[in-house]
Amino acid sequence: MKFTQQELTDMIYCLGEADRNCLLASRIYGMKYPERRTPDPNSFKNLRERFEDTGNVCYTKRKLRNMVVNNEEHELTVLLHVQENPHISCREIEQQTDVNKTSVNRIINKYKYHPYHIQLHQDLYGEDFQNRINFCNIMLNKINEDAQFYQRFYLPMKLSFAVMGQ
Repeated sequence: MKFTQQELTDMIYCLGEADRNCLLASRIYGMKYPERRTPDPNSFKNLRERFEDTGNVCYTKRKLRNMVVNNEEHELTVLLHVQENPHISCREIEQQTDVNKTSVNRIINKYKYHPYHIQLHQDLYGEDFQNRINFCNIMLNKINEDAQFYQRFYLPMKLSFAVMGQ
């Protein structure tokens, strides 16, 4: 809970009266300032530590987390792995290099790569390819025998799809 500058100063005075005892300082503060909210002993403890460390009661701003800078070496390493194996995942790159997954994602996005994997939902088996060739040969033979076969076969199908689509 944040306190005003005046409240923090008064809390320091109460800590002094209580001989740096946080529980006693909380009780003294509650008796001296009944109209204010009474800080709990942990607030006094944190204030005492901050005052002893900095000599100031002001809140210190939190330091921002250091962002890892993607240097050229990391970029080249990641791009080399992607070039060698386009199906590699970001986690695999992270495990094989010293670049963390977030940086790998940033580098991949920077160079317009898309982290996805092709997922095949239909498997083709050994005879499927030959069956396709056989079908194509049968259709070519039918078209050679009857020039109108394609039109008779294709147009009714096209019309039936048009009716279904309406």
